[in-house]
Amino acid sequence: DNLLEIKNNSPILQKEKKPEKLIAAIENAIMHHSSVIVIPKEIVPKNKSDTIIINKSDFKSPLFRSQLAEHFRYQIAVNNTSNTLHQYYNFIINCIEVEYPKYIRKKTTKS
Repeated sequence: DNLLEIKNNSPILQKEKKPEKLIAAIENAIMHHSSVIVIPKEIVPKNKSDTIIINKSDFKSPLFRSQLAEHFRYQIAVNNTSNTLHQYYNFIINCIEVEYPKYIRKKTTKS
């Protein structure tokens, strides 16, 4: 919806004529600066996302990770009857609190 606005606010993107290439460039930039948590399909409840995208700078912050984990703990408390939701949120909390280093490492590209 905001493709034209994004294009007009970026000198680099203003040169791009094809919308597909513009979208690809934006997605690439977002993914370069993000941590992506992919949740196994077998534990994803209906109507929940199997991917969480977090700004890498935010994810590096212990305070942010703590607040995010608390948010998901709250979701467990509110949805205390569903085992599927427990598994889903516990997986996310584990990624945030224990496995976070693998999500904030810089990806190396092979030449």
